[in-house]
Amino acid sequence: MKKLPLFILALLAALVAFASCAKSAQEDEESGYALYFLSDLDASGGGDAIAASSVRFTPDETMSTEDCVRALMELLLAGPDEAALHSPIPEGTALRSLKVSGRRAEIDLSAQYARLSGIDLSLADYCITLTLSQLPNVNAVSITANGSELPYRKTQVLLSADTLLSSRESGLRPITVQLYFLDSETGELRAEQQTLALYEGQTRVNALLEALAQGPEDDSLLSLLPEDFSVVSSRIENAADQQAVAQDIVRFFLANDSIQKEFCTQNAVFPMKISLQSDADLLAVPSIKVLAKHIDRYIWPGPMPSTLEDNMKIALEEIFYNGKDIDTALADCEAAINEDLATLDFESREPLYKYAK
Repeated sequence: MKKLPLFILALLAALVAFASCAKSAQEDEESGYALYFLSDLDASGGGDAIAASSVRFTPDETMSTEDCVRALMELLLAGPDEAALHSPIPEGTALRSLKVSGRRAEIDLSAQYARLSGIDLSLADYCITLTLSQLPNVNAVSITANGSELPYRKTQVLLSADTLLSSRESGLRPITVQLYFLDSETGELRAEQQTLALYEGQTRVNALLEALAQGPEDDSLLSLLPEDFSVVSSRIENAADQQAVAQDIVRFFLANDSIQKEFCTQNAVFPMKISLQSDADLLAVPSIKVLAKHIDRYIWPGPMPSTLEDNMKIALEEIFYNGKDIDTALADCEAAINEDLATLDFESREPLYKYAK
């Protein structure tokens, strides 16, 4: 068990101090929670493939998070009332069981759900995830069928930020962070990795504080914050302070060999510090040992125009979500990139690499 360095403890204390005050969290009982279904694109004249129903669910004060999840799932399985919406979930699908672990809702549906695959499965997963992740204590969803994971997914833990077919949250993106909570057995601080949804206009500091206020996902960890704590606002006083904190973190990370070794070992990456490149412990890691033999042949290709990444992403979405032929999608991608490059004053740095030829 590793103790948290005093530097990190001080940083955490400073972050909590950034919150100007705390107050009891209150739910918006007027708006309630929406139910997400597939929209009839022909009838609506385009728009999102997934849309919210006009029917909203408003929990009463006595309902737990698990009660809310159950109620929302039952409404989803019942289907929409609007003619312009339809359910992506197979008819006859039933809720077998559910559990809320930390902030993850674990849903087990009947065997009918296992009939889904490809885009149909993605759409059904997205509708459930968008609906349940509105709850303040749910930020991730896992869905099984008859007790088994579905092998067709690239990930079994779903976030609302993963939905590519709805513009419900423009600018939403996931960030992975380490949050520190009290270990109920040892009494020491222990890190827990969580994936947070960062919304447009929301700062990382605010997202971190909100996650700390919501507490750990692991039942063996305890929050050090009061139960009625919530974030009202947060700010970093000036850019210079923000840069100073960031530089301190980078210096701490780069100067600490033990942290460098742990990072390289856990992530199977070659050390950036020359003094660690012959370290026996690191070379005992098979992937690092292989890299060490020809690391000088690896290069950073230099800056690349954004059109490369943008159009490659479009090509992948066309292939995996729209069923476009791979050769056609890649040909279209190449044509779009070449068209953009023709208008840019861009010079690749890759030919400067001594092994380029």
